[in-house]
Amino acid sequence: MCRKIWGYFWTIYHYQKTEKGRHDIIDYLQAIGIMILVMLLLWTIMIYLK
Repeated sequence: MCRKIWGYFWTIYHYQKTEKGRHDIIDYLQAIGIMILVMLLLWTIMIYLK
């Protein structure tokens, strides 16, 4: 089990070293950031309307 998990992270590590991999990871991080901001905005609105 641990070897499978290590292999997964090893693959991601090598993928991020490629040009396409870096671009994809930056896109994923931006998407995660936008999702967090939207959730915080909705949470704030829900508290305000309470």
